[in-house]
Amino acid sequence: MLGEALTNTSMYYTLNSIKTITFCMNLNKILSISALLIGLVSGLGSSARAEDTIDIIPGAHPTAARVVEANPSLILPAPAVELVPAMPISDADLWQRIRRGFVMADLDSVMVQSHERWYASRPDYIQRFVDRGSKYLYHVVEEVERRGMPTEVALLPVIESAFNPQAFSRAKAAGMWQFIPSTGKIFGLKQDWMADNRRDVLLSTHAALDYLQKL
Repeated sequence: MLGEALTNTSMYYTLNSIKTITFCMNLNKILSISALLIGLVSGLGSSARAEDTIDIIPGAHPTAARVVEANPSLILPAPAVELVPAMPISDADLWQRIRRGFVMADLDSVMVQSHERWYASRPDYIQRFVDRGSKYLYHVVEEVERRGMPTEVALLPVIESAFNPQAFSRAKAAGMWQFIPSTGKIFGLKQDWMADNRRDVLLSTHAALDYLQKL
């Protein structure tokens, strides 16, 4: 539920894990998600329940790596590569833009690693929330940056609802940010037989960020 995300230890670890995982990807393409999810540069960590372990050698299929190790003659000389000056990151790349706004300290713990494995072993789930989030993430990031908040906040809907505006919990929390009825009313989200503004992406995002700034 919104609010617990920043005060609940499990939620904090989960947010850190998502931070690690999502930035192996970009909004246009997710290539080899399972391989990309592990060992990112800016990993925080998460709180997932995972029993699977994934042993990935960066840049190569594990089996292929073992074959080459056993047969050094298979290694070919690297082709000459012309170095190209690094280009500045464009704000059109939303994931990199979010990454530049990270301020939370990286976490490295057994719990973080467990959650990373949980997400890494479920590429279909990652694909779903990235595809769904691509409809709403730009607006969330714009509003987070406008308010001068850490961009990790823009990833909270992954934990709350996997970016599903129609999500509804047993505790009667609704929407992408999972407001319970009372908190939604306090922050101006109308709820009646005609409409439930907790499911309105724009209104609920403004209300959620208002709430988080008051914590």
